[in-house]
Amino acid sequence: YISNEKFADKYIQSALQSGKGPLLIQRGLLAKGITGELWLNAWSKHETEELPACEMALDKWLSHKINKHKLDIKMRIKAQRFLLSRGFHSYIIHESLAKLIENCYS
Repeated sequence: YISNEKFADKYIQSALQSGKGPLLIQRGLLAKGITGELWLNAWSKHETEELPACEMALDKWLSHKINKHKLDIKMRIKAQRFLLSRGFHSYIIHESLAKLIENCYS
């Protein structure tokens, strides 16, 4: 048998690697019966991985776009909506988009 702590840890690790954010991960764990303190303890080990996971999801999303180097306001809003739907925190999304814009225009 696997403990709930190990299960939560592996679940979070796998979900982050597949481009999911903490809000979506928490919802998935809740459906599996992992709640409250167990979630907080498990997530605290992975908090620093949210930004790289968000950047990876954004890069993957952009790779499917025809004009991926044109980050006009319309494209930024679509990217933000996509990342919100993937369960990332808005401040992380803002940071990811700011880095991307900085890299595109520098």
